[in-house]
Amino acid sequence: TPHSTMVPPCNNGEESGTGGGGTSSQLHHPEPARQPPQLTIAYGSETGVAQDAALTLYNFARSHGLNCRFGSLDEVGIVALETAADCLPSNDLRQQLLIAACSTTGQGDPPANMRKFWRLAMSRRLTQGCLHGNGSSQSANNPPGNGDSTTARLRFCLIGFGDSSYLQYNFVAKKLHRRLCLLGANSACPLALANDQDELGPDQAFLPFAETVSALLTDTFSVRCACIGSCLDAPLPPLYRVDAIAAEKSTDSTHTTAANQVVVVVGADGPRLPPPETGYQLARIVANKRVTAEDHFQDTRLITLSPAPTSAESPSPTLWPPFQPGDVLQVLPSNSQSAVSSLLSTLSHLDPETRLRVSQSDPNFPPPPDLPPAGPTLRWLLTNYFDISCVPRRSFFETLRRIAMGIGDEVATTTEEDSSRLDMEIERLGEFVRDVDELAAYCNRPRRTVAETLRDFPLSASRIRLSRLFDLLRPIQPRSFSIASLGQSGCSSLDLLVAVVRYKSKLMSEPRLGLCSNYLASAGPGSVVTVRLQRGTLRVPPVDVPLVLVGPGTGIAPFRGLVQQRHGVVNGQGDEAPGAGSAQTLVFFGCRHPEKDFYFQSDWLEWSRLWPDKFQLATAFSRPTSDSGQQTKCYVQDRIRELGADVAKLLLLGGGAVIVAGSSGAMPREVLSAVQAALTVHGGFDEAEAAGMLAEWQRTGRYQMETWS
Repeated sequence: TPHSTMVPPCNNGEESGTGGGGTSSQLHHPEPARQPPQLTIAYGSETGVAQDAALTLYNFARSHGLNCRFGSLDEVGIVALETAADCLPSNDLRQQLLIAACSTTGQGDPPANMRKFWRLAMSRRLTQGCLHGNGSSQSANNPPGNGDSTTARLRFCLIGFGDSSYLQYNFVAKKLHRRLCLLGANSACPLALANDQDELGPDQAFLPFAETVSALLTDTFSVRCACIGSCLDAPLPPLYRVDAIAAEKSTDSTHTTAANQVVVVVGADGPRLPPPETGYQLARIVANKRVTAEDHFQDTRLITLSPAPTSAESPSPTLWPPFQPGDVLQVLPSNSQSAVSSLLSTLSHLDPETRLRVSQSDPNFPPPPDLPPAGPTLRWLLTNYFDISCVPRRSFFETLRRIAMGIGDEVATTTEEDSSRLDMEIERLGEFVRDVDELAAYCNRPRRTVAETLRDFPLSASRIRLSRLFDLLRPIQPRSFSIASLGQSGCSSLDLLVAVVRYKSKLMSEPRLGLCSNYLASAGPGSVVTVRLQRGTLRVPPVDVPLVLVGPGTGIAPFRGLVQQRHGVVNGQGDEAPGAGSAQTLVFFGCRHPEKDFYFQSDWLEWSRLWPDKFQLATAFSRPTSDSGQQTKCYVQDRIRELGADVAKLLLLGGGAVIVAGSSGAMPREVLSAVQAALTVHGGFDEAEAAGMLAEWQRTGRYQMETWS
């Protein structure tokens, strides 16, 4: 038959080529076309930086019509890993391609939204070479750590986001990259490490990484353009659908129960409150006291909070759940009314009081779970949900440029004059997208906010539709504060020590304000805030282990409760005396002036009197006066060197531990160097031995650091 292939019959009823002699010919069945891999773009993010980077890559993927899973590593990344490792019953035999961005928190810990993924990746369930995909976990041709790009069950690209001023800089990304390679996954591109300390910030490493990823996706899925900028002019549907709904009367109220408790009923205009399973709850500010001198440049507050009942029928407990020294309270702040009013003036074409229904548009983006059920208003969103006080990232300018150009949206016509001005704004926005130096000069160095940026681009802002707000703006992230009080057995209140961030910039006329610290400072007694108790990263040793605590400035906060627990409460049963059984504690505290910012001074002095054999305080004042007992300025690292013999004795003879808390930067490294000097001078070790000992102590938790920028 014309155009047909004749297959000779097989001898002995067998398939040709299987033996049996005769004139059989071997059949050559064409291999089925290789399926493209399953693409997953995921993030592990604490502050939103890694999430924003992942979203940029996701926008590239969806602008080219790629089928892609997107979400946190705990949501979608773990599915890719489990599928590749055959941990899930699945008929999906495709290779998994995972593009991931992750940050590092605390003592080299993964962010909360990638901890399940992290535990699986590090678990013994996954054996060496299990991601090879060649039918064996061991192969001479494909040794562990060198997964083949065509046979590996998992290919991945990974970028870490961190700050090199921290000693555990990008620890999570480095360890995860090594682990996945050991399991036999194929690293499709070199590990990228983004650094906040780079001159151009994280973009200095992220943009080359994004170009590498876009080229990989172009080659893998045969899309037409390999440039990450190719999605700038591509129409992208909104992440959410936003519709106006009929206005409803606010259900927010407060009233007093028979037990004289003030109850907060949360409704459409109340504070942002995520679902109960997230652990968030409402708290009421009991006291807000300035603890620095009025003439001191730094305004620091001691804020006391208690749980706020939210139901008259079943009010919430009046006690906090038990917490330990080193635990933190996360606070969800709101934007100031002045900032909201200013932005509403910029967005005057949008009604701030219309109730909105936010529904799913993109399958990877379910509606935010913490919006009011009755529907938020624009004013509520700008007050409680969107972060309008942060410094905008490059993705913000990409989205605003697309909005200004009307890509994918119907936009109103403009006058010739406005059209010319709009073109100038679009050109300027494009410069920020293409040139990271220009972006750094405009945004990063002066710390210009989102609200101020929109004010600088009024015509572009006038084209923002409600449905595009969720594309353009990012949710407010919680801020964590070390708890500065004892609450081991439950308590009705807890304390936070909050340094208010407010400073003037030569590049901006208005002062720069920290969102959460100013939010708390302005909240008077009776104000309600949204909070969540979280386990801290500090691991407090047993009370019989000597401790060296180093806490300059507000870094002293977690040590207040820790010292109380070790020495000021009953350690055991019944009539045992307070402090009995506890080892010695040596605290190093540093501040500027003993009369202006000596936090918890009365507590430290009283405890020194009560427990002279168990508690010792060493102070360092960087701006001393003649009556302070200190003639020259010094810092905590100087005092550690002065008391090096005591430090070495506690650590070497007593088997003690070190905990450092405070601002990142030079302090943690200077303190580490001072402790190393104490071990060298007074412990009989050479520098290499002392450095190796401290490195091992950091690995085992005997030397811990809790620092922040």
